[in-house]
Amino acid sequence: MEPSDGEGWDRLRTPLLAAAQGSKIVVTSRNESVAITMRAVQTRHLGQLSPQHCWRLFEKLAFQDRDSNAFLELEPIGRQIVDKCQGLPLAVKALGRLLHSKVEKREWEDILNSEIWHLRSGPEILPSLRLSYHHLSLPQKHCFAYCSIFPQDHEFDKVELILLWMAEGLLRPQQSDGRRMEEIETLSFEDMLNWEKWLCCGEFPHLQKLSMRCCPKLTGKLPEQLLSLEELQIYNCPQLLMTSLTVLAIRELKMVDFGKLQLQMAACDFIALQTSEIEILDVSQWKQLPVAPHQLSIRKCDYVESLLEEEILQSNIYDLKIYDCSFSRSLHKVGLPTTLRSLSISQCSKLEFLLPELFRCHLPALQRLRIFGGVIDDSLSLSFSLGIFPELIHFAINGLKGLRKLFISISEGDPTSLCVLGIHIQECPNLESIALPGLKLEYCWISSCSKLRSLAHMHSSIQELCLWDCPELLFQREGLPSKLSELVIGNCNQLMPRMEWGLQRLTSLTHLRMEELPNLKSLDNWGLQQLTSLRELGIINCPELQFSTGSAPILDRSGSPTPHLS
Repeated sequence: MEPSDGEGWDRLRTPLLAAAQGSKIVVTSRNESVAITMRAVQTRHLGQLSPQHCWRLFEKLAFQDRDSNAFLELEPIGRQIVDKCQGLPLAVKALGRLLHSKVEKREWEDILNSEIWHLRSGPEILPSLRLSYHHLSLPQKHCFAYCSIFPQDHEFDKVELILLWMAEGLLRPQQSDGRRMEEIETLSFEDMLNWEKWLCCGEFPHLQKLSMRCCPKLTGKLPEQLLSLEELQIYNCPQLLMTSLTVLAIRELKMVDFGKLQLQMAACDFIALQTSEIEILDVSQWKQLPVAPHQLSIRKCDYVESLLEEEILQSNIYDLKIYDCSFSRSLHKVGLPTTLRSLSISQCSKLEFLLPELFRCHLPALQRLRIFGGVIDDSLSLSFSLGIFPELIHFAINGLKGLRKLFISISEGDPTSLCVLGIHIQECPNLESIALPGLKLEYCWISSCSKLRSLAHMHSSIQELCLWDCPELLFQREGLPSKLSELVIGNCNQLMPRMEWGLQRLTSLTHLRMEELPNLKSLDNWGLQQLTSLRELGIINCPELQFSTGSAPILDRSGSPTPHLS
């Protein structure tokens, strides 16, 4: 509003008078007449930023993550520019952002010596803001100037404004060679919440990359022929109704929540597809795809059983994620592609229908198998041989309810016995026993399994063992694996360092950590003295632990003997 618009200021001021007693309302303005019009009880004149604070603000914006010492010739020019901003933070911010993309000394000197600093202008326009506009590209100036046709205080809708710019022909590629919209090579649309229709006329024969993200109301119509398109990304555009989009040259494809969009590709061009990542919400979307993707996510999908039994068996999927699905019947078989390298199953219910069949199918290329969350309604024991997953190197179960026993074995003479496997099991509240006979493990991390009592048959080659928050766990008679290099035990009340642990055999152990063991009262001192490779020993929150006189000194982190231990 203009300062002279008394009626307008009264409309603004009147609701504020109804505030509760004792309320304070702060009004800020660069024009003191606003304070007078609003009848402020007290007017405070804010001082300008100090030169030091101005420079720190400018340096953060102009150099950002770069070290200003790397631009020593620019710093003295920058300080002179900051001085001309007269302590006004808005001016400092505008020029800092403007100069961030300019690294040549000449460009900074042009800003410093610009005549705009000396032009007379009204108090509402700072010279620094004129400079920031002056250095916009010509197409950006045209778009900016177009906004001046709207009345003061007009509230812009981003999508509507972009469409108006497009209709006026103001949007052009970054190249300044005067090419038309039809010659654009990259288009990106993001967070266009009210965009419903693609209004651009004509085709885009040279478009190579198209990205559309979070356009929830967009229904179409996209250009049907994108013959040069190499990269397509569609995320969260659930209303798309395109029945056919021809993309013959596609190389990178990522589609999540893509409505009823269907792609058309010539069979001879399937080989050109280098990477593809697709998420489907129902079986029909699988049939909309011209070729199976390399990475497939199946989310909240009804009738997922039919997909796993038949549909994707003949595909070349490398990475499969199944999450937020509920299985309603037993699977006759699990027909996963033999090319599969990574399989993740997350937050699925009624897994008793899936897991037994999954651990019967042969996946010769599978390297990573992860089960995160999920529920087994009836308690289930999983037992399988690594012969079905000969290349498996990482196996993780996290938060699976209903799993009672886990048994992973390997047959003597099986080539998979050469594999080195890592196992991570966490937060399985019903798990009671784990047996790993013959497995050559690189690491085994087990945590937060409140009912786990037995961990048996660990191969002597295991290098790292971490047992945490398993209060019922007891070691078997064979004791600890002899080739351990790292051992961590925490909050496992039943595990105490006794002679049957065989500490004296752990000559490769370099790190030993024991924490939150309230019942630990003594250590196998003789066994500890045999740990000739030990470099780090940590004992934390073991309040009952006592050391007998003459035992080996224990060192703290500084390397000095702990005062209360002899």
